[in-house]
Amino acid sequence: MKLFYSMLPAISLVIGMACKKGKRHTTACGVENPIKNIPWLKHAVDSLAANTPGGVITLFSHEGHDYFALRLAPMACAFCFWYTCDGTPMNSLSDSTLINTLSLHAERKTLYTYGIE
Repeated sequence: MKLFYSMLPAISLVIGMACKKGKRHTTACGVENPIKNIPWLKHAVDSLAANTPGGVITLFSHEGHDYFALRLAPMACAFCFWYTCDGTPMNSLSDSTLINTLSLHAERKTLYTYGIE
């Protein structure tokens, strides 16, 4: 019984960590669950999933701003398309410094993966 009471804090911690209240969605560009709630991004997901063999959509956050990278294949971002929150494409030439900074230093989170085994 003494062993049970000594392990009670650890057991409580494990149970507390396992019990989460619902699934938390990612917030990006001030919108919860951006894959479903940002119209241009939802359209891009639907279109890419239907017309490409696979890829990844990643959210990059840097200095209070969010950006999206749509990677058409499970390889390096040589085949990435970068977008701002409003769906404006980022130009690899004029925005190259920002894209490089995002690639190297920004917080990132995979939002959606399709067609990759």
